[in-house]
Amino acid sequence: MNVDNEFQTSRQCLLSVLAKSTRQSIEVLWKPLAIVVDYRCLKKPEIGMAMVRAAADKNDVFNMGEMTISRCVIQLESGEIGVGYCAGREKNKAELIAIIDACFQIPEWYKTIEEKIKAPLQYQIDQKHKRDHAMVKPSTVNFFTMVRGE
Repeated sequence: MNVDNEFQTSRQCLLSVLAKSTRQSIEVLWKPLAIVVDYRCLKKPEIGMAMVRAAADKNDVFNMGEMTISRCVIQLESGEIGVGYCAGREKNKAELIAIIDACFQIPEWYKTIEEKIKAPLQYQIDQKHKRDHAMVKPSTVNFFTMVRGE
């Protein structure tokens, strides 16, 4: 895997983590970094819809329905373009994600964002999944079918 692929994978992971996190938890980690950038909106924060697809099995994919998303695209003065997408009607969160994404592409901020924002947010998400799994596990029901003797 070359460096460009590793960076793209890391960037995709960052965007996923940011989209799954709350705006408040992102802001708590972003503000202490005191990164101030000048940018312009290429696509102002807006609310739209996206089709959600689901699969009953590997070959049986279907459109489950639509969900609301917020999105934004910004460009830093230095030229980096950041994108922000998140579920729901949170324009401010989408804009913040786009800013962080653009800053992540600047070599001097890459490691800082990786360590101070992405890692703690991923840890929070992992802990939430563990808590959710622990709550759901006791209610698991195992179904079985009995064959009638004929």
